[in-house]
Amino acid sequence: MANTAGMLILLTNGKSQTLNLTSSKVIGSSSTSKLDLPTSLGQGTAGGYHTDASTTPYQAIWTYTPDGGATALTFTCSLNGPRGITIVPSKTGPAAGNWVLGEEPRYDREVWLVRFYYT
Repeated sequence: MANTAGMLILLTNGKSQTLNLTSSKVIGSSSTSKLDLPTSLGQGTAGGYHTDASTTPYQAIWTYTPDGGATALTFTCSLNGPRGITIVPSKTGPAAGNWVLGEEPRYDREVWLVRFYYT
């Protein structure tokens, strides 16, 4: 039986500049080995992405870039136990100051629903 919650993911890009996925991975999960996210994210919201519940703690990490890889916009999500979640946003590169990263987690029916913002 899984004891670490799954995560449902919504991605919102508040700018007209398209973001391109440079990497996405799941580390340590007993049930999910990869994280399928859209290869590009235009202005608006995209959903339908998730990690499954796991018998072990795990991390989901992904990075988008607005400029071909020079700037990295990364979310690191650590899930541990039925209600434990820590989200660390980070941004590096020449256009990092032009972006604000945010998240809005909500626990609902044994799963985390998290909206991630790029504005």
